[in-house]
Amino acid sequence: MVTRCDRSALRKRASPLIGGRSNAVRPSGLGWWALANLKTVRFGDADIAAMNQLITRTDVSQEDRIPLQFSLGKAYEDAEAYEKSFEQYSKANAAARSGMDFDSDRVTARVTFTKALFTPAFPEKPKRRRLRHT
Repeated sequence: MVTRCDRSALRKRASPLIGGRSNAVRPSGLGWWALANLKTVRFGDADIAAMNQLITRTDVSQEDRIPLQFSLGKAYEDAEAYEKSFEQYSKANAAARSGMDFDSDRVTARVTFTKALFTPAFPEKPKRRRLRHT
């Protein structure tokens, strides 16, 4: 478990990346996600305010907005504001899906092919034949 002192030091070091309480080179949703992904960091009201302020900025790219929304979802989850949490998770997943080239028929065809190929007989070693030289 990360202690309060450790979290404070971690946030201070991450601050230039997250665009929260310092002048960041560029706002980074990935910086917030790095903190959220630690699972031992619990976001507080100041973090939620910083992320909400950042998410309204027009210079935040889609690449940064998606992990920022996932981080905000975790922050609301930490605060037990589950409706807001799932709203952010839903927005993040919808944005992530919009950039994917996903075709369910193609996936189904690949699974069908794989299941047909990897039968119980598949791992058996083929019998080797000796070649005779004449």
